[in-house]
Amino acid sequence: MVIALLGGLAYVVGLTIELTSLPPPLPSARPTSTNAEASSNKALRPKGHLDGNVQGGKLVRKVSPSYPELAREMRWRPPFVNMEVAVGEDGRVANVKITRGHPLCDNAVKLAVSQWKYTPTLINGNPVGVIFRTSLRCGDPYHGKLDPEVAVLIDRIHSNGSASPGEFAFVHNGIANLNLTMSDSQRQNMEKLRMLGFVASEPTGDTKLVIGYLKIQSLDALRALPCVTFISPHRP
Repeated sequence: MVIALLGGLAYVVGLTIELTSLPPPLPSARPTSTNAEASSNKALRPKGHLDGNVQGGKLVRKVSPSYPELAREMRWRPPFVNMEVAVGEDGRVANVKITRGHPLCDNAVKLAVSQWKYTPTLINGNPVGVIFRTSLRCGDPYHGKLDPEVAVLIDRIHSNGSASPGEFAFVHNGIANLNLTMSDSQRQNMEKLRMLGFVASEPTGDTKLVIGYLKIQSLDALRALPCVTFISPHRP
């Protein structure tokens, strides 16, 4: 598809133009359509108009993000990662700025989009750089076993060895307060939890729901247990 529509031009500085209309997205991408963004786009349009023949660039190379395992294990409807992409006169992506995203997905999106390639955008036959807005969904909808907050906590532990004090409301002094959904209520499953150091804290009316505490360093071992089907924060 062609980057067109002069009504989408936001500003012109030298031979660099910004487009509020979007270039061809990946199959998993779609333009955002919030009222706030629509208002923003309208405000960016110039008072005058641009004379000349505009030939939009075409997407000739696309790379899909390879999301981390933790992102794929989250039970959620993945959010969109919104970004501004700067494309040089040669059609290569020069910069990717995340404007709204998710800590487990931002790097994967930037890495993929930075490898996109377009044919040059031309004004009166002259190549120009462009800036456009677009978004990619952070992975596909997936019924995993991790609440997004738990997944981010595990990622913090992988990166830093621990979580920052006060960063997660359900973590205190290196201990996570958790809800566990079990595949069944067999007694041997509780023994597996106790072997990891999990301490049940209160009874529940659901035979498959367990509430308790666990050291955050043991979360990886907890999510590896087949008998645990979902892990989420517990907030009394």
